Amino acid sequence: EGTMLYSDGGKKLIAVAFGAVTGDVTIPAEVQSIGAGAFGGTAITSVTFLNPDIKIGDYAFANCDSLEKATFAAGGKAVTGIRSFYADDKLTVVENMQYIAEIGDYSFAATSVAEANIGDNVICGEGAFFNGKVTVATVGENVKLGLGAFQNCKKLVKVNMPDKGGVHIGKYCFAYATELKEIDLSKIDDRLEEAAFFKSVVDKKGKPRKRQVHRRICVCRLRKAGRSTRSRRCRNRTGCVCQ
Repeated sequence: EGTMLYSDGGKKLIAVAFGAVTGDVTIPAEVQSIGAGAFGGTAITSVTFLNPDIKIGDYAFANCDSLEKATFAAGGKAVTGIRSFYADDKLTVVENMQYIAEIGDYSFAATSVAEANIGDNVICGEGAFFNGKVTVATVGENVKLGLGAFQNCKKLVKVNMPDKGGVHIGKYCFAYATELKEIDLSKIDDRLEEAAFFKSVVDKKGKPRKRQVHRRICVCRLRKAGRSTRSRRCRNRTGCVCQ
């Protein structure tokens, strides 16, 4: 079509003319795959995929600074590649995300997607939502969450787990998810990987961590008394120069 380059009889979209494709884009149903970096850095604002089994290549929509919405067709098994939508800071909505059967490594990392809806039996790759702005994640049964899938998602508050369970949580999956308050770990498989909740506010049982309150040591008074600063704790609650 002038601005878009196809191969394989129109089944694969290889690339687009940089600067010529802007605004809302619809990918026709006959297109089965999108090549690596095809739309990378373009000024599109939304993209709609009509083929429910679309395969999106690595970096295909990465660094699209104006992209706000991506819509997948219902009822299929779409696939996203490595960093397919990486660093699309304005991307807030991904409709029908539950029909993505395989979410590639860092596919939606560093985006502003607020709700992550992961369907049944999905493989969610390493860092899939790393450093993103997800607030609520809904996870289907038998989902595999990879290494650091939601790491550093500091706005993540709740993870809805499936009734039938079978969810696998990988290493550092929710590390540094400092606002995570609710997740039912009775729905995971037989093993919780190392440091899955490292530096988050829930422990390995999915319960809020107890905050430790440390008393200050009154260094000035202990030194005056000729005692070790490690031997006693300050009992002077007010007026201590060490406060």
